[in-house]
Amino acid sequence: MTREHVLVTGASTGIGRAIALEFDAAGWHVLAGVRREADAQALRAVGSPRLRPIILDLTRDEDIDAAAVLVRETTGPAGLAALVNNAGSNLSGAFEYTRPEQARALMDLNLFGLARVTQVLLPHLRAAARRGRPATVVNVGSIGSVISVPWEVWYHASKWAVLGLTLGLRHELWAEGVRVTAVLPGGVRTPFLAKSGSQMDEAVRALPPDAPASYARGMSVLRSRVAVAERFGSTPERVAAHVRRVVERSGRSGRSYVGLDAHVLRLVVRVLPPRLRDWVLRQSFA
Repeated sequence: MTREHVLVTGASTGIGRAIALEFDAAGWHVLAGVRREADAQALRAVGSPRLRPIILDLTRDEDIDAAAVLVRETTGPAGLAALVNNAGSNLSGAFEYTRPEQARALMDLNLFGLARVTQVLLPHLRAAARRGRPATVVNVGSIGSVISVPWEVWYHASKWAVLGLTLGLRHELWAEGVRVTAVLPGGVRTPFLAKSGSQMDEAVRALPPDAPASYARGMSVLRSRVAVAERFGSTPERVAAHVRRVVERSGRSGRSYVGLDAHVLRLVVRVLPPRLRDWVLRQSFA
């Protein structure tokens, strides 16, 4: 049983909740970031005494600063062995009709919130690394970090940015003993998928009368793909187990894929000629 500390963001539901419980079951001391007290109570009800939910909204600097103070008080000179950046949201709909404030809010959470919490916790990650074993940062991205589809372009933009940040930061922090890795799942059966489908339905209804007919058709196609992912996607527990293995192996690779669909799409990107790849994506999603 380990006595290491890990902080997990976005632990209220879905993948983040599964990650927090996975580490808890493996004997880690878990700080689980949630946005509501009700979510904290739900985690306490199923976790061990080692699992400590904390209120952590990555769009609020005061929450992030408070989390850093708590990490210092909780871990002391031992430092923080791992940070799992899981918190994030989706934004579905046609790019042409996406309001600027919607896009900014998405990037504020998916990219800038992730970056900010990583910044303030780096001293504690370095402290853990000085004890002889690398500390690990895992950024939970998406297969959407390496392949983009229509009708969710802002979401994919945020996930490409997360991957770029991950790979650059991996080199920047290597000499400090901090390993940075992106875990890239395909479809996962969580409330995130159901919410994405609902967003798509609402985006279709909100199209103005003069919107191109191809927009509604294309969004309906992607909506059907979401339904397939809801049925055949990976479980949150599978992703959580994968994340724990990445951490316990000290982030040996800069990126790691989870799920059959993620590996298939990765192969599509690597193998198909660009024009054929683009045709396949348009046929599949547009």
